Amino acid sequence: MNSLFSFKYLIILLIGGLLSVLSCLYFSDGTPTILSMLFSVVFVLLSVNMSLENQMYMIAIGIPNTKALGFGGISASIVICFVAVLIHFIKDKKKPSIPLLAILLLLYSMQYLFRNDDYRMGAVMPIKTVANILFFVFLSSNVKIASDSFNIALKATIALLVGIVSAMSASIFGMNDAQRVSVVGNDPNMLSIEIAFVLSVLSVTYYSRKQFSQFFYLVAVFILGVLTMMCGSRMGIVLYALVLFGSVFLNAKEISKTMLLVTLLGIGITIFLLSPFGQSLIEAITLRIEVLERSDNVSNGRFEIWQQYFNVLNSNDLYWLFGLGSFSDYGIENMAHNFLLEDVAAYGIIGVILLYFTYFGIYKRQYKLVKRIKRFKFSYFFAIPFFVPLIGSLTLHGLGSIMITTMLYLGILCMTGSTTQIKNTII
Repeated sequence: MNSLFSFKYLIILLIGGLLSVLSCLYFSDGTPTILSMLFSVVFVLLSVNMSLENQMYMIAIGIPNTKALGFGGISASIVICFVAVLIHFIKDKKKPSIPLLAILLLLYSMQYLFRNDDYRMGAVMPIKTVANILFFVFLSSNVKIASDSFNIALKATIALLVGIVSAMSASIFGMNDAQRVSVVGNDPNMLSIEIAFVLSVLSVTYYSRKQFSQFFYLVAVFILGVLTMMCGSRMGIVLYALVLFGSVFLNAKEISKTMLLVTLLGIGITIFLLSPFGQSLIEAITLRIEVLERSDNVSNGRFEIWQQYFNVLNSNDLYWLFGLGSFSDYGIENMAHNFLLEDVAAYGIIGVILLYFTYFGIYKRQYKLVKRIKRFKFSYFFAIPFFVPLIGSLTLHGLGSIMITTMLYLGILCMTGSTTQIKNTII
């Protein structure tokens, strides 16, 4: 075991994952209980005296379990961001500057208080968003993180995998009415994107960083594929296939690795599909597709939802500029399931510009800081993790959610990993 995985890091994974499992087990039908709240409090308190990178690992563990591991609609990961920002503002002598756009976004969001008495979009969401932004500001200004950028991204991704497994383990044998794994605290679609992101980082590590053995990588590919199928998300399956195809295509010169991957993966998939468990998953996915086709609803209602959003936005030109705030106030029952439409509907074009430029300004700051510390060459292969959440959000949630923003940030860290080749095998 290489020193990359320190004893303290492994303890964080163990305790964080255990608390995540326990919060799921005691989260009752979408309602927090005293015990689930207690585990969430302990989860947050453990992060208080941690370093920035360790706090990020805790956040990554909590991301796949945002409802059960939280406080009535406010996830433990967001609370850790908020607490970390307060602590580092007090302790750190050299404080990074707060982006002006973040302040403008906070002020801009107050319009929803005056327009619709919308406290969620006018107060709660802006505070959560700014806490997330400021946490990333500290990360993107930290020299230690910049100097070891890819390894930190890798460890955060493994922490995310621990969170995925912990979120699924409490309900891994349960199938909901749509014949998909019922995951407490996260919908299967988002979970499948997180799985594809983990696969993308592990693929980059395996092909270009020499940190994983072939056996570990192939086992990981197989397990992540099974988890993806259990989620039953068509976008998740597409992303899984795209990551594998992109990894093979962009590393065509690695013939031995590519042929071994394709051969063993083919054998593994065949054995899995012939097994009783594999057959049951295939039948569940096939049944879901057939139901959608029979009801002439291949998009699973997304086209109708998108049209509903367009109808409301087109009813008043000001809605396009300043947004709706909470969509439920306008008779819309479902989220848009498209990041751009959902964000424009919520914030308006003006708010989306403030939101996107704020986050991507931070990601750009991180990229430039790493470039000042060490040399690296941009590679499309190393950029795959960054594009996974972007593609996945085309049929899912807005880019302002902590799940998406964290994966995008880790994707930026992965982009900076095309220099140092580490020869020691970890696993």
